[in-house]
Amino acid sequence: MSKNLVIGLAIGYPVEKIQNFVLSLRQYYDGNAVFITDSEDQSMMQFFNTHDIHSIVLEEKVNIGLIGFERWAIYRDVINEYFSDVENVLTSDVRDVVFQGNPFDHFTDAELEFSTEPLKIGECVEHNAKWILDIYGQDVLDQVKDNVILCAGVVGGKKSGILALCDLILEEAEHLKKINRLTFTDQASLNVMYGQGKCPSSTLHLTGDDAMATMHHAKTLTFDRQGYLLSNAGNRIAMVHQYDRCGFSGLNFIKNAMQVAGPSGLEVVARYAVRNVPAHDLV
Repeated sequence: MSKNLVIGLAIGYPVEKIQNFVLSLRQYYDGNAVFITDSEDQSMMQFFNTHDIHSIVLEEKVNIGLIGFERWAIYRDVINEYFSDVENVLTSDVRDVVFQGNPFDHFTDAELEFSTEPLKIGECVEHNAKWILDIYGQDVLDQVKDNVILCAGVVGGKKSGILALCDLILEEAEHLKKINRLTFTDQASLNVMYGQGKCPSSTLHLTGDDAMATMHHAKTLTFDRQGYLLSNAGNRIAMVHQYDRCGFSGLNFIKNAMQVAGPSGLEVVARYAVRNVPAHDLV
């Protein structure tokens, strides 16, 4: 068995929504990968089989409004039941993630590998700062506002670190539920717990490093002639999250995931973008 595991949720998604994740992943990584779904859609199952992706169909309905927290229980249970022998785990969003390399090549000796956003918490007043303020209050926000934003959608680490994080987040969810503060966003809790020193040893991968990039707040993008996003060191960044928030530059990621070229490739990419990329991100 491979020592590594990639795990993601495909809840409510058709094949088209996850294809770029899988197609790009399999260009660089041939180890364990598992998707958790909520249906046995035949086209989805065939796609998984073609690309050697394990699939697990949930027996119980997921509360989509709380999926940010519920996914950590799913991660924990799947790892413990099906992949207890792996050493490293990458948990990831799937709809808006593509790969340009093998992310495990950039894992360190830390228990956790966090992707980050290129802003401090206090600078993200519409989302991260507001989430923390609404849930935890001003005093807690003041404690963490100068920290860089950790992205809950992409977290890697040793199996032990990921399982410990699952327990931490689920314990926090129980606490928030008791005080009627449980919402959709696990990211607020992740950033608060990290800021309070509750997380296992961690490496922060900044946008612009070689490992992972989160694009929503990224201002300047550098691509090579083949359309791959480059790090500050001039290397292809292994994993790109929120690739569909890069305007027309984001079409490069679709092209490279699909491995298409020429006029016919341009048409394929354009049709995909029209169907799947929000209009406000095509600017």
